[in-house]
Amino acid sequence: MKILMAYYRYSPHTNGPSSYIDILKKSLEAKGHTVNLLSHDKKWLNIQIDNQQTADKYSLKCELIRRYQPT
Repeated sequence: MKILMAYYRYSPHTNGPSSYIDILKKSLEAKGHTVNLLSHDKKWLNIQIDNQQTADKYSLKCELIRRYQPT
């Protein structure tokens, strides 16, 4: 199963929730699942997936508003 975990803070981070998410991700992967983590980057300017692929947060927000805002 493919799983996308969304986390508001940036990752990697060193606090309780981040530790839990890391453990959960590794546990799910050990069971054969594909897990990606969507989070902010350290500067809070971009959205990242697994600390690799990034997208500008402001541009993404504008595009989502354009697509889904009722007219």
